[in-house]
Amino acid sequence: MACRATSCRPSVWGIAEGDDGSLWIGTSGGLSRLRDGRFETFTTRDGLSSDVVRAVHVDREGVLWLGTNGGGLNRFEGGRFFALTARQGLSSDVVYSIFEDGEGVLWVGSSDGLTRIEGNAVRAFRRRDGLCENRIFRVLEDRTGNLWMSSNKGIFRIEKRQLNARARGEPGEITCTLYGKSAGMRSVECSGGSQPAGWTGRDGKLWFPTILGAVIVDPTQVKRNPIPPPVVIEEVIMDRIVLDRGRSTEIPPGRHELAFRYAAPSFVDPERVRFQYRLDDFNEEWVEADTRRIATYTNIPPGAYEFRVRACNNDGLWNETGASFGFRIRPHVYQTRTFLVGTALAVALSGFGLHRVRIRRLKLRESQLAALVEARTGDLLEANRQLAAANRQQADFVSGVSHELKTPLTLIRLYGETLLLGPGALEEDQKSYYSIIVRESERLTRLVDRVLDYSRIERGERQYALRPGDLTPTVARTVRAYETYLGRQGFSVRLELPETLPSLPFDPEAVAEAIVNLIDNAAKYSGDSKEIGVRLFERSGAVVIEVRDGGIGIPEGERENVFHQFYRIENGTGKGGYGLGLYLVRHIMRAHGGDVELESEVGRGSRFSLVFNLPPATGSSATGSRPSEWTKPGKRS
Repeated sequence: MACRATSCRPSVWGIAEGDDGSLWIGTSGGLSRLRDGRFETFTTRDGLSSDVVRAVHVDREGVLWLGTNGGGLNRFEGGRFFALTARQGLSSDVVYSIFEDGEGVLWVGSSDGLTRIEGNAVRAFRRRDGLCENRIFRVLEDRTGNLWMSSNKGIFRIEKRQLNARARGEPGEITCTLYGKSAGMRSVECSGGSQPAGWTGRDGKLWFPTILGAVIVDPTQVKRNPIPPPVVIEEVIMDRIVLDRGRSTEIPPGRHELAFRYAAPSFVDPERVRFQYRLDDFNEEWVEADTRRIATYTNIPPGAYEFRVRACNNDGLWNETGASFGFRIRPHVYQTRTFLVGTALAVALSGFGLHRVRIRRLKLRESQLAALVEARTGDLLEANRQLAAANRQQADFVSGVSHELKTPLTLIRLYGETLLLGPGALEEDQKSYYSIIVRESERLTRLVDRVLDYSRIERGERQYALRPGDLTPTVARTVRAYETYLGRQGFSVRLELPETLPSLPFDPEAVAEAIVNLIDNAAKYSGDSKEIGVRLFERSGAVVIEVRDGGIGIPEGERENVFHQFYRIENGTGKGGYGLGLYLVRHIMRAHGGDVELESEVGRGSRFSLVFNLPPATGSSATGSRPSEWTKPGKRS
């Protein structure tokens, strides 16, 4: 029957008959079925894995199997295609032939080995497993249980039982016998373009096509060669120099190229003698050398080795003893065990030493950190103590200021109400009341001025207007003005002024404030003494205003603290004040480029000196004198 161009493609690769009498045709354009005189074509659009179908086979169960060119093996069942590819264990996706043996096992020949399929078990075999060649065009079975396979290197035979045992995971070698020109073939290159590329005749003979005609194999006439070939190592070559194997087999250190030439003399088909070699402690498995008769190694590490080679004859019978050559590659000094152990020991000792140094450094660092933490803790405790003291001083200041404000305000209110509501009071009493009101008003004024001065100092707003002049009028005017106020309290003020003084820059109001603070402070801590002395004099390079009293005195440990804000001496409790007077005095003097000096003796009184440093160009017009020793006010000569 002629094939229409619209029904099937002219490139036909394989044909098989189905159980229903239909013909399945594998082509280069898909799979075609001829049934009841009509063609039906299946392609990749219908689920076929490839449109090039090279092999077609219907198994004993009526299932259609297709070998494709790149799509693996396809099974057509129930109107659907199912693909088995290399991902599922197939030897290759390029399938040449499909053969079913007497037990219903499928043997699939491909471009890269043989695949055994039994049920769902798939096992692939290749040259490394014992095949003579990977490209298999056709598989046939003889009547003695051997599988015959055609390839482009000849026809080879394998016992099927060996393949089955290996598929079950049993140990054992696969013996492969290859037949070529020595066996009578005119060409070893068989054909496998179209299937079937081999056939079994009724007489049991096997037919295989080659590029130079057909080959007939009679399995009953094939005789096995029972003699394994002897194996010899002909030469050992190091860096292209042949070694004298009669001498020492030690090889000097370094990177070398070693080559081993071997042979297996055979008078029966020597072209089919195949070799395997192995370098113990270097190769894990035997290396398949096929008919190649040289093995080459490079960069072999130092050590003792044994090169072994074995061969099989034309029927695959192996000489298991083979031949061997033992040798030793000496290591460099740095590769010896002694060197490595010494190096490891040195590294270990260095590491231990470094570890000890690190531990010492860590301990030192730990002690330093502990000392630092202790110091910082001490600083923090001291800061907390100072903060608590400052808070306490501020609280005392607020309490003191409140008390200082309340007392004069109470007196002013009391005597003011008396004058307002009691017009019948005597004139003398009225004068006394007015005097008290004036005195307490002045006291309030001084208190408010000091608080305001302190506030301006803390904000950095206190300014001084320094103008050159003579301190004498300012001192005299200030003392005279305050003398009246102190006289009402029973104090007497002794003022000593020089005849002349050099001119110096000062702020009259600030200096008057400092003098008043010192006189007020002397009155508060005068004790039983009611005498206060004020003296203005010149000494070497300075002009001094001295205020002295004969009061309770200041202990030596508190003399610096009295100039701190809010500080009051312990034995001054109940004397009034709020710890700002002397703080303001020092600030005023330092603004003038001078300072405050303090001399005191507990129980005998104190002497405060305001020291104004003279400019370098200023001359002395009069020089005052200062007592050579401390005397209580009122007892000076």
